[in-house]
Amino acid sequence: MTSERHVGIDALTIPMGDGTELVIAPHRNVVERVPAPIAEALRRCNELASLETHSTRLPPGLGRAVPLLHRGGLLLSEGALARLCAAPEPEPMESIASIGFVTRDRLPTLCRALGSFAAHLRQHARAPELVVLDGSRRERPVGGALDAQHSRAVTERLEALAREEQVAIRYAGVAEKTAWCREASRLSGVPIELLHLAVFGIPGSDFAAGANRNSLLLDAVGRRCMSVDDDMLGELGQAPDRGEHLRFSEDEPTEFWFFRDADRLRAEACSHHDDLLAAHEKLLGRGLTSCVSGFPAVDLESIAAYFRGPIETRRGRVRITVSGVLGDCGLTDALPYLTKAGATLGRLLGQGDDYLANRATRQVLRVVRDATITRRPFCMTGAVGLDHTRTLPPFLPIGRGEDGLFSMLLRVCEPNDFIGLLPIAVRHDPPDVRGLDPERIRAGTLPLTHAIALCVTSLFTEHLQLDAPARMRLLGRCLIELSALPWPELREVMRLQLARSLARRITLCEALLRSHPNGHSQWRRDLESHIGSALGMLRDVDTLQPIDLPRDATEHAPLDRPAAFQLVLRRFGELLEAWPAIVVAARTMAHAGVRLAQPIRSPSILCKSTN
Repeated sequence: MTSERHVGIDALTIPMGDGTELVIAPHRNVVERVPAPIAEALRRCNELASLETHSTRLPPGLGRAVPLLHRGGLLLSEGALARLCAAPEPEPMESIASIGFVTRDRLPTLCRALGSFAAHLRQHARAPELVVLDGSRRERPVGGALDAQHSRAVTERLEALAREEQVAIRYAGVAEKTAWCREASRLSGVPIELLHLAVFGIPGSDFAAGANRNSLLLDAVGRRCMSVDDDMLGELGQAPDRGEHLRFSEDEPTEFWFFRDADRLRAEACSHHDDLLAAHEKLLGRGLTSCVSGFPAVDLESIAAYFRGPIETRRGRVRITVSGVLGDCGLTDALPYLTKAGATLGRLLGQGDDYLANRATRQVLRVVRDATITRRPFCMTGAVGLDHTRTLPPFLPIGRGEDGLFSMLLRVCEPNDFIGLLPIAVRHDPPDVRGLDPERIRAGTLPLTHAIALCVTSLFTEHLQLDAPARMRLLGRCLIELSALPWPELREVMRLQLARSLARRITLCEALLRSHPNGHSQWRRDLESHIGSALGMLRDVDTLQPIDLPRDATEHAPLDRPAAFQLVLRRFGELLEAWPAIVVAARTMAHAGVRLAQPIRSPSILCKSTN
């Protein structure tokens, strides 16, 4: 047997019912009917190893199939994989055209963020447009005197800041969004109410960052951009032992480092001084082999295990790039701390009662050690890159956790596209004092975004051969149909998906408990409490009613939360169905020089801006 290492080709296997299976790999023109043991051996040869190692690792009955796989061209050699990685797709490096700052009723915080990022951009001789997406609303219907008064106050302060910092700023408040929606409705035929839902959300929602992010997507159509929250700063950090590899993963590989308070974090965290935009541009919008060519070292092991198919077929691009977080963790509970394995768990448990302090702290560094490309739906939108040269899905325009749902929708609508995680963290410094509630570690409540995600996963199919706009329309139509089910039927659809999700989490928690029998007693109690409450959540059907519905969705029937959820689900389905047409209208307007956010010194609402 050859000593060169091999991995099984990326193929679909379908049982035929007579002891054979069909092996299909269209990119290799492979359609073979093989005995079931050979197909099973192919599935198990999922990492780089020599043929002899593959044979000895497999059960005796399967090990004999390895030479047959090799002779039949069903194994990919390490050399062939390396050659594929060394042949990048020709494509130019495209710059990030704009940075959108998402804000609502926090003008001093916004100005601090703009000034901090302006300083970072000057340091690296970068000059993207700065775009302010303002979600502040004073009255209903929108666009009255109070909204106009607020917009004047904001734009006057932004004009002064633009002069001070010598930067170009565009602004989208109520008037700009309303005017843009009117024109987009005329071009697309989409009802104005759906466009208002996309960029304003549902009145009565306490949190509508997703609507502001939709405004940014529509403003940046045809471009690559960044979305930055208004409480982020242009100060960067990195892992203490940051690497230079490019890695590939099926998981969410960020790690945590814990600090007792903000002073400790500032004193002890490792700073980073390179160009943030350049770090995003190394991955954002690029094909996998082009990404590989930008790094001095690549982890072939992780490519072989998870990405050999996309590398070989040249499918897919990195559509989202995610910065890490330095400072406030942005979490509502400490469960993500508790369920991390490896080095993060070691740091969390620490020595003595370190766990109690780490469990309660909000001051963290959360980042990957090496740049990593993943299929896993994962997104933190504090400072995120977005490639909207092709249609991205919309954000849920109401509720917290919209970033996680957005990454799931990308996975459903663009199954061949990926998310890039950067080994650079951006400072998160909110003006308000926040805490982590230990009781939130217990399962028992269902956020709106999670409830909608359960409905989306019930419809997921990766092998449907449709483009992203068609998938969005189909998914939207399916969500509309789901919303029309009687509540007991819809509840059971959601409960099945929740059971699958919680089963994976319970399995993880129990594995951690088994592997750390001497872990801190409170950590063990926390995980055991979470396991018990997760099982209780499945038994209590009332927990399937989301806890954070907007007031306007419940005021018509305050005691009927299921009906209110079904209304929100239907309206989001309608938005998904219409979103491709909205994006086409946005692209038409952009080609004519009209974008959603307007230069702050512009005297008119619908004026032209540079493409």
